[in-house]
Amino acid sequence: MEETMEFTYSSAKKGNCTVVTLGGALDAKSAPSLSKKLEDELQKKPSVVIISMKHVDYIASAGMGALINCNEKLSREKKDLRLCELSPKVEKIITMLGFTNFFAIYQTVDDAEKA
Repeated sequence: MEETMEFTYSSAKKGNCTVVTLGGALDAKSAPSLSKKLEDELQKKPSVVIISMKHVDYIASAGMGALINCNEKLSREKKDLRLCELSPKVEKIITMLGFTNFFAIYQTVDDAEKA
C-alpha cells in the first residue's frame, strides 16, 4: 500500500481572502480535523476562502465531504470557496467524482485571488 503523508493545515490572510494550504491525505482519519479547522476559519467571516491543494497527495470521500460542507456554508452567505494548485492525482479524483462544476478551480493562488 502506498504511504501517504500526514495531514497538514495552515492558513494566512491575503487581502480579503483567507488562503488555506492543505497537505497529506484528506481521508476519514483527517476529515474531522479538516472540518473543524475550516469551521474555525468561517467564524472569522472571510469573503473568500482559497484552498491550495498542491501538497495533498490523496483525497477520499470524507475529505470531499468536508470541502463540500465548507462550500455550501460559504455559498449560503454569498461568499466563495476556491480550490487551486490541485495535484494531477487529486484533480483526477475530483474530475472522476464529477465535482469540477461544483468547485471553482484555479491554477494558482494568485489566479484564485483575482477571480
